[in-house]
Amino acid sequence: MPYKVPYIPWHLTTREFFEEVAAHLTETGAVAVNVGRAPQDRSLVDAMTATMLRVFPSVHAIDVPGTLNTILVATVQPTAADNVADNLAQLSPNVDPLLRDALETAVTHTVPIAPSDVIFTDERAPVELIIDSLVLRYLLQEGPGGLPGLGSE
Repeated sequence: MPYKVPYIPWHLTTREFFEEVAAHLTETGAVAVNVGRAPQDRSLVDAMTATMLRVFPSVHAIDVPGTLNTILVATVQPTAADNVADNLAQLSPNVDPLLRDALETAVTHTVPIAPSDVIFTDERAPVELIIDSLVLRYLLQEGPGGLPGLGSE
């Protein structure tokens, strides 16, 4: 089945999936997932956060500037958002500028997490329902003008 924006294949959102991911990570590993949202609706981000927290001790959210995307980063070891700022301060001056830019974005756009009560599992993962209601609520409240690719240029 081909991938269709804005839908995430449900089987890539479940606790069981993240257990499989964790089994392949090193003891200092991390996983990052891009999750769509609306400006005032983080229901999918919050459900994904809650699900990932069932497997990983720490999950951090970074809102991608100029988009309706949030990057969720989960770590095998407990971490704090301040760890990224500390790592940025310790970067060598000759590090790849792309890495420096990514870390600067992470430091300045990390947002608090708000895990929901929804946990996606192999038995129950209402991802499409959440995305459908997120998109519908946004379109009814704001219209298509604020959606990338649908607004007037």
